[in-house]
Amino acid sequence: MGSTKRGTKYFDYLYDSQNLYFIATVFDKTIISDKTDNDGVYLSLDLGNFCSDYPIDGIYRFFFDLNGTVTLRTGSSIAGTNAGKWVKSDITSQIQSVVTLKSSYYIIEAAIPWSMLGCDTPPVNRTMRTDISIANRTDSELTYTSIVDSEEALPAGKANSHTWMEFILNEN
Repeated sequence: MGSTKRGTKYFDYLYDSQNLYFIATVFDKTIISDKTDNDGVYLSLDLGNFCSDYPIDGIYRFFFDLNGTVTLRTGSSIAGTNAGKWVKSDITSQIQSVVTLKSSYYIIEAAIPWSMLGCDTPPVNRTMRTDISIANRTDSELTYTSIVDSEEALPAGKANSHTWMEFILNEN
């Protein structure tokens, strides 16, 4: 599975018995990696194919910051103050990631253990959902672009629908 938008962003996934591998190549003329809000890539995974409008158990949101840090927030269905909200997780040390910065683009490569995603084995041939967003910092603003909401990815008039893309791992 790969997505492109006018040749400026490329994404793909691979997997083995231990990890989900994610790679993102983003072309950016103003790469910023030394501020509080840096450029980077958000990877959202809905392993239960919930297509929920709010964060629930089984939905994960990773942020791969160009400074090399990884942030993980998980959905919460637990009743109380965190129900339907993103909850920050501290288990990101299990994720292996590498950021390569060039003058006009960057590459993020990550290995996410299946165990972090609540899986004993890869969920092969199971319908899941994914969303990928780009955080793009300039000197004056920080913008977010979801690949699934881009006009190139959806039919005319459907942009900003916050639709999850179908995501299925095929057998090797």
